[in-house]
Amino acid sequence: MSDIELFKQYLLETSTWCSVYASTDDPEHCLRTAYLQPLYQDNPSNLVWCSTTLGGRGKQLLPGEEALSVVNTVVERRRGALQAENQYPHLKPPLSVGGKLLAFVPAQSLWDGASEEETGGFFDTDNTPPWDTWVQFVRDSYQKESNDVWYLLSWIPEAFINLAQSGIDVNPEGCIFWAERLSSTLPFVGQLKTAGLL
Repeated sequence: MSDIELFKQYLLETSTWCSVYASTDDPEHCLRTAYLQPLYQDNPSNLVWCSTTLGGRGKQLLPGEEALSVVNTVVERRRGALQAENQYPHLKPPLSVGGKLLAFVPAQSLWDGASEEETGGFFDTDNTPPWDTWVQFVRDSYQKESNDVWYLLSWIPEAFINLAQSGIDVNPEGCIFWAERLSSTLPFVGQLKTAGLL
């Protein structure tokens, strides 16, 4: 299966899951189901991107491969739950209907909590979108540079687009933004745009 076909599968699973659990009455918790809570070193954790709880300047970013493992576990558990609940999506509706892809670049976060406060907890203190919305953690690189760029792609249901936008608007460092703004010079982004997913 190609990278894009795999992404489409993840996206369909994510949008299906979110359609069941999304509730504008509880933006902080509805898409942070206990079953999908990220595990770091086999323990439930809200600290997906940081290896310490020192707060602010004392936080250390998790290496990309470790964060990738955390996100992949969420994706796999969601797939298993959809199958167990007989809700696994077998049809492929237009993926652009009803939501929008959001990008989060952990390495750019100031961990300041502004987006959390503005959105009533939809984003957390680290500017992370709810884990139920996570589609894929991507390792990409600019074509003329050797440095890797890691970013999380999440599916924001239509009902939360305005709320997410309010969080983006108060995020001074610009670590959260609509994925359509990602540079096409990133190879995977170019593939997403060619496939009509951005």
